[in-house]
Amino acid sequence: MLDFALQNRSLSLDLVLGALAKIDQGVLILGDDRRIVFANPQFSRMFSLPEDLVRPGCQTLHFHQYLAYRGEYGPGDPEEMIFLRERAIRQRERYRIDRRRPNGMYISVSGNPVGEGGYVFTFTDVSEQKRLLLEMESRVEERTQELRAANEELMRLASLDPLLGIVNRRTFLQVAEEARRQMVALNTSLHVLMIDLDHFKAINDRYGHSQGDIVLSAASAAMQSVLRPGELLSRYGGEEFVALLPRTSAADAMARAEAMRCAVAHHSVALAGAAVPVTISVGLAQVRESDPVIGLAIARADQAVYAAKANGRNQVISIDAECPQDAPKDTPHATP
Repeated sequence: MLDFALQNRSLSLDLVLGALAKIDQGVLILGDDRRIVFANPQFSRMFSLPEDLVRPGCQTLHFHQYLAYRGEYGPGDPEEMIFLRERAIRQRERYRIDRRRPNGMYISVSGNPVGEGGYVFTFTDVSEQKRLLLEMESRVEERTQELRAANEELMRLASLDPLLGIVNRRTFLQVAEEARRQMVALNTSLHVLMIDLDHFKAINDRYGHSQGDIVLSAASAAMQSVLRPGELLSRYGGEEFVALLPRTSAADAMARAEAMRCAVAHHSVALAGAAVPVTISVGLAQVRESDPVIGLAIARADQAVYAAKANGRNQVISIDAECPQDAPKDTPHATP
């Protein structure tokens, strides 16, 4: 009966070892003295280990040294790499690591204590899974970049006037409010221009809204042509525009407003076969340190626009100046 049990046990062990020799994973089994009990062929082939390092009875220290000094465990001190692995076996720590080998293969290493003092390692080639994962991550990153770019484009488009391609009122107010805060913090100057196209309703009524859009586009392009970097033009609504002039003195702001007025006045627009003169009235206001919001300066600039229109149009008036400044006599004026 005992012989049968021993024979049966031996047969079972042979079956287990035979099965371990056939599986795709590398398998290494250690005894309680940290010596090799069994290493299947896949383990030896995976690491190109000499046969004399993986025979039953060999110490793990020897193949750890062999692998560490070949760079198998990655950059760093080989002796430290050896120490950490020997300690894990000695202390019967359970662990799992995934790493990239020097030849580019990705492996998953699992170590588990077994029995009274044994230890078993499995080494699985996960290169294909890693390749698929990296490919998926690359696709996700690519898609994320596309979505980010699409969102940025949507945000950009949401900030622009769809007809003129310049910033819309909402965006302008956000930028201008931030500029006001910076002006106060840095003790610099800031000016606002309110701009109104003269007789625009009459142009729309006579030539139609599509032709009115052409006039708006031409005037917008002319005004933008004289702006400097850091200055901003916005469509405020209808035929109204607003411009922001940071770090500009009162004299420079007046000069910029005049340059914008002249740029528009010197370029007539062809409508229905006729050259139609286009002019603007401009109100200038300096943002005051006492202004709690940018809207107060815009309101003052708007008052100056009304004064410019009442004074004959096609001119710049500063609400802060003691006397209104009319347009130079050598530039064309529209009829009131």
